[in-house]
Amino acid sequence: MKKQKIQLIVLACICVLCIAGYFIVSNMNFSEEETTETVQVTDFNAEDVTEIVVEGDNNIHLIKDGESWKNADDESMNIDSSEVTVMLNSAAAVSTDSVIENPEDLSQYGVDTPSKTITLTMSDYSTLVIKVGNQMEMLGQYYIQLEGDSNVYLVTSSVVLAFNRTPEDLIAEDVSGNDVSGNDVSGNSVSGNAASEETETESSEEETESVQEESVTQETETVTSEE
Repeated sequence: MKKQKIQLIVLACICVLCIAGYFIVSNMNFSEEETTETVQVTDFNAEDVTEIVVEGDNNIHLIKDGESWKNADDESMNIDSSEVTVMLNSAAAVSTDSVIENPEDLSQYGVDTPSKTITLTMSDYSTLVIKVGNQMEMLGQYYIQLEGDSNVYLVTSSVVLAFNRTPEDLIAEDVSGNDVSGNDVSGNSVSGNAASEETETESSEEETESVQEESVTQETETVTSEE
């Protein structure tokens, strides 16, 4: 009888602890909570962007001039505006269902020392700064954080990969693979090559004329000798 009472007391204590634990956990305020609702990370019109600065393993600085884009470091470079639009559209309306709210340790996601920083300046002079952190290799997605936003977002890789370009990747090309400034894809001057070929042709023609003159001279000497 005494043994049964002890067992009942132990079971009662366990029940009380379980109930208390449930209420404690359900009322805890987690500092890092990952939401599963879809949220809008960025929302802007690509046509409103007037300047693009990308810093990291590849650097880009583009400035909008009317309806076209220029490379701020080399304004003679002919930038393909359609390629720039594609790049901007990849970041214009980013949404995700993976949000880490107010993380205490940003180094877990790599946004404290970003591998790439994308700064977009709008026509109203406001800026959007995207800091690119670590890649989740299993899903191929990237952690990003917006300047002024304490949350960290896990977004599709296309958002980041669209900016993995150099200014040379954005050069406008014609159907023959030459850029509109007269350079081929490798950077060689087409006009320079054409001039070289023309010079070689002229040189060949001069050599032919010289041979013909020598032949006429020899024939003249032969006739003179026979007389």
